Amino acid sequence: MENKEKENKDLKKYLLLLLLLLLFGYGIYAIFIKEDTSEVVDSQNNQTTETEDNQDGTLTPEEVIEQLEGESTLEGDIVMSIVSPEEKTFIPGQARLWKAELQGIENDVSFGVNCHWEFYINENNEEVLYKEMENRSSLTKENPEICGFTSTFIDRVGKLRVVLEAEVVKSGSEVVDTFTAEREYTVL
Repeated sequence: MENKEKENKDLKKYLLLLLLLLLFGYGIYAIFIKEDTSEVVDSQNNQTTETEDNQDGTLTPEEVIEQLEGESTLEGDIVMSIVSPEEKTFIPGQARLWKAELQGIENDVSFGVNCHWEFYINENNEEVLYKEMENRSSLTKENPEICGFTSTFIDRVGKLRVVLEAEVVKSGSEVVDTFTAEREYTVL
């Protein structure tokens, strides 16, 4: 019986020693080998994150420079028209949304637009410049509406002729193209 108890104690010692060696081996593995693989996984995750960032619409600096240096003209058969106000008549002092639209844009580059509005009213059978308005807007294929603003400044009765000249600009000041549109209204 003593022999069996001694064998059990020896067996327990061997199992404990084996368990300690396994833990020691796992510790070495975790410290040296797993660090190397985690660096590879981290670099792959960073590449995936950068790819996902670009998919959400943000551009890298290189892509921005490429777009600025690349296309500098509008593509397509582009026509500008004043689309608002839609009604042909309105009353003096009534708030009006004024805006235009460039239709037929085919490229996906964004541009700035310098807008120059002129409002002519017919007084005493003679057309006179009543008001001028300057504003800026942006232009993309997805959002072709430009030069929008709201005002109540038309406070006289008569025939109203509205002329809009829109300069499409690249990089802040380089004029790419100029469009003109005209529309007539009656102020009652």
